[in-house]
Amino acid sequence: MCKYADVQMMAAFADLTRFNPSAHLHICTLNNYLCVLMSKNNLIGLAAAVTIIISAFLPWLTVESKHLVFTGVHTAGSSFGEPGKLNVVMAAIAGVLFLFKKTWARRLNVFITAFLIAWTFRNMIIFARCEMGICPHKEIGLYLSLAGAFMAFFCVVVRKKPNVPSQASQ
Repeated sequence: MCKYADVQMMAAFADLTRFNPSAHLHICTLNNYLCVLMSKNNLIGLAAAVTIIISAFLPWLTVESKHLVFTGVHTAGSSFGEPGKLNVVMAAIAGVLFLFKKTWARRLNVFITAFLIAWTFRNMIIFARCEMGICPHKEIGLYLSLAGAFMAFFCVVVRKKPNVPSQASQ
């Protein structure tokens, strides 16, 4: 019996189960996967990962005296490097891990999002400091990346554990 089965979906595939009894198992597996994908924590975590990726391309700071605008991936004219590239890669990995309901994916995602928080906090410190009397103006992209990293980590921490049947009940 499917735990999260959609009755209309099951009725549409009733013909498959008549000719192929194992099709019922595949439909239940697919439907359970989709129900896990649609949980609030996973959707919010995916939205946070997308926010981090988008914020890497938004302005992180401006230096008005030199008329420079820096983003996470475009820092020409400075010695900041391109820290937004690592933000994009780590957020993409975290977003993919939100799609899996396995325990290993959940544990790996805790590490990935914790590293993402540390990296974005480091970016906030490096980009927001004053150097040689020039204080840059912090822009929205820097704040969005930090907020998205915290939200992704929060969604991983409060995510429900997958239901695993116990050995005794079998």
